[in-house]
Amino acid sequence: MRDTWEVPKSRVKIDKRRWHRALGPVLDRFRRDLGVPDGCELTADLHSLLVYGPGQFFVAHQDSEKDDAMVGSLVVTLPSSFTGGDLVAKMFKREGIRHVFTLSGLHVAPIYDGCLTEGIQLVDTRHEQTAAFAAEGWAKVTRRPGVAALTAGPGVTNGVSAITSAHLNGSPVCVIGGRAPHARRGGSAGMGA
Repeated sequence: MRDTWEVPKSRVKIDKRRWHRALGPVLDRFRRDLGVPDGCELTADLHSLLVYGPGQFFVAHQDSEKDDAMVGSLVVTLPSSFTGGDLVAKMFKREGIRHVFTLSGLHVAPIYDGCLTEGIQLVDTRHEQTAAFAAEGWAKVTRRPGVAALTAGPGVTNGVSAITSAHLNGSPVCVIGGRAPHARRGGSAGMGA
């Protein structure tokens, strides 16, 4: 089972001429590689748009054919003008977040970039526990959610006492923990948790 979101075909708009122009050469190559006889044609039809959670695309699974004539699934990776950090910061801004408490860490650096772009102030602390407690203090004083961004591995575990305190006190706190890129997970360098 994979962590995915499905966007139905009815909610996706595609320029059909560009779709066929872009996929035509790919389908011709597949037709040749599969040994499909001349005169037979492969077509690419959009069934739905799937958005995979981080690392979920390569999780073992079994696709099911959507049509009796289906010979396979074509995956197209779309470029994005946003980074994950940009999207997180845009969501913060939309929710009225004006400060993020943190201890500078590479794993959450994209969030820093997004916050600077969105005009959200980064408040650097000397310890991750302080960042998470400061987020709770901010929430108590302002009656708005407090936010902390903690780096991977020990950075997140250092914040656990403050996260527990906020939970037990009913304080509205959002703590985001970093994580090593998928390709580096499990390694010993760079807190590959």
